[in-house]
Amino acid sequence: MIQNTIPMCSSQYERMFNTSRIPGIETDTIQHMKDSRHIVVYHKGCYFKVWLYHDGRLLKLREIEQQMQRILDDSSEPQAGEEKLAALTAGDRVPWAKARQAYFGHGKNKQSLDAVEKAAFFVTLDETEQGYRKEDPVTSMDTYAKSLLHGSCYDRWFDKTFTLVVFKNGKMGLNTEHSWADAPIVGHLWEDMGKFCLTYGASMTRLFREGRTETVRSCTTESCNYVQAMEDPTQNDSHRFGKNIKQAMVDIIALFGVGMNSTK
Repeated sequence: MIQNTIPMCSSQYERMFNTSRIPGIETDTIQHMKDSRHIVVYHKGCYFKVWLYHDGRLLKLREIEQQMQRILDDSSEPQAGEEKLAALTAGDRVPWAKARQAYFGHGKNKQSLDAVEKAAFFVTLDETEQGYRKEDPVTSMDTYAKSLLHGSCYDRWFDKTFTLVVFKNGKMGLNTEHSWADAPIVGHLWEDMGKFCLTYGASMTRLFREGRTETVRSCTTESCNYVQAMEDPTQNDSHRFGKNIKQAMVDIIALFGVGMNSTK
């Protein structure tokens, strides 16, 4: 809802969980399960299926914590082909589609792949430490971003709607597959988790059925003037907003489907 008055299409939220992108020879498809009662956790090259329910009830936080601790304490070595399996989801789609048809169509391989693709979401317990370091802010944030973006290219499942990445020092973030929804939807998920989320300039067009986003060219002369006016203590609110109404209108017209990328 916009200001609790105008309804917006919420179809994208349904695909946030229990969803995977399935590779195809000609085109990929989106597989969405009505419900899922487990997640898949990756740690030190091994995959773990973690149940979230027991006897019909959602597990308590301490029960989930106990399972995570068992995974961290597990000293098992990856089985043959297990450690770098997710690299298939990071490469070209056709080879992955062919490999999926040839090697994951039956037996234990199919069961294992089903466990990943039908999971609520994917979790990576990353062995590296990431985050902002005051003594080296540029390199630390660059490394942090790259780790969330691609990791080692085999320790995130890039076909899941999102991989929740938890680093050894407690920092965390999301790696998100983009075909199922737009960035603001994921941003709302992250906000619900109590974290601030940066995203690109986009205006949601969910006033329309199945609406996605319209690009907002946020870096304009008007937006620069607006920021400068907001930081200028000599300006009053009337002057700040009155002179910069054009920038506000850019967001509004994009919301109604007549923004920068609209088809005329």
